Amino acid sequence: MTIRVTDSYLSSILVGDLNRSLGRMLDQQRIAGSMRRVNSFADDPRSVGTIQRYNALISNNEQYISNVTRSRIMVDGTDVALQSISEVLADVRVIALRESSAIATDQSQSTSVIEVENLVNRLMDVLNTSIEGNYLFSGQQVKTPPFVLSDGTVLYQGDSEEISSRTGPNSTMKLNIPGNIFLGTQS
Repeated sequence: MTIRVTDSYLSSILVGDLNRSLGRMLDQQRIAGSMRRVNSFADDPRSVGTIQRYNALISNNEQYISNVTRSRIMVDGTDVALQSISEVLADVRVIALRESSAIATDQSQSTSVIEVENLVNRLMDVLNTSIEGNYLFSGQQVKTPPFVLSDGTVLYQGDSEEISSRTGPNSTMKLNIPGNIFLGTQS
């Protein structure tokens, strides 16, 4: 038995193959032009969910990086402020030791009072340090100056709450030390 293949059948197979090749070539050009294998849901429905999960992970990681950057600024600012506080307290200690000795006079004590008042003012400036408009030692009340000087007494105006920042999927970082905790005072 012989099978006869007509010219029109052969030409229709050839045209079909050409059309499929052109379609694949257009798909490849679209992929190359957009630099994406999946440009719409119809391109690869199975991959769309995976792509969306990866995009969400990338977005989350970008947010974590942003949080860590902001956290580092606050922690570095707190570190500098605490070092300044330590220096002021060391200066006060030197004055106290000097004036508690037997060689202290009324004039040296009055000069020391002025020195200590200046150091208290410097300490108040450090305790009310702000970064990006947020006070470091106010707890979560970052817009409220944490310490005020009233009738020779330093009062704490912030709260006892710490600020935390999410730095990873399962990790947070505490960013501040409320002033009443590190000074050991209650308002």
